[in-house]
Amino acid sequence: MRYKFAARIYCAFEIEAESEEEAIAALEDAEMDTGNLGTLPDGSPIVARLETIEDASGSTEWSAVAIDGDEV
Repeated sequence: MRYKFAARIYCAFEIEAESEEEAIAALEDAEMDTGNLGTLPDGSPIVARLETIEDASGSTEWSAVAIDGDEV
């Protein structure tokens, strides 16, 4: 049997771009599908299927939280 769980996951990811606007445009145009969250004790992968993605603040507008490792 397969058991499905719904979860709210917060993560951070980086996008290489010349400006924040370019990075946001790339993010908004990205095709999101699945993400690997690690492994279970038996080594099986934990694969998450992305259903929705939004800024961690809950805003409908994306904004960078760091640039080149420096928090903004």
